[in-house]
Amino acid sequence: MGEFVSKVEAAVDDFATILAKDGMSGAEVYSRNCEQAARQSNDILDTDYCIAFDMAAMATDLGFAQSTGMPQNIHFKMRAQILDSDYARFAEVSSNRTEIIWTQVNTVLDTSIQAAANRSGY
Repeated sequence: MGEFVSKVEAAVDDFATILAKDGMSGAEVYSRNCEQAARQSNDILDTDYCIAFDMAAMATDLGFAQSTGMPQNIHFKMRAQILDSDYARFAEVSSNRTEIIWTQVNTVLDTSIQAAANRSGY
């Protein structure tokens, strides 16, 4: 479980860093590249990383959209609907894997965003 948690936390930290530097458009580009790379990998932890990155983006984007009345980022809105399908190619996967990732993402997201903002001077 330690490697799994480390992957999820790394993804959230990477999202926060990219958000602070390049905004949601940078996060979207990174997400697309991550998803493509994960499809080429046989390591489920690579998929977990990309899912966690996307979840961090989804949560942040949804919060922003709700507080400002702006529309959600369409890429992350669509990703939210199909996350579980990323695991279809893995024979043994827990039915609640994405739920476990959501829990871990939510545990570290605010701290990661604040740390990234502090590093970038905001």
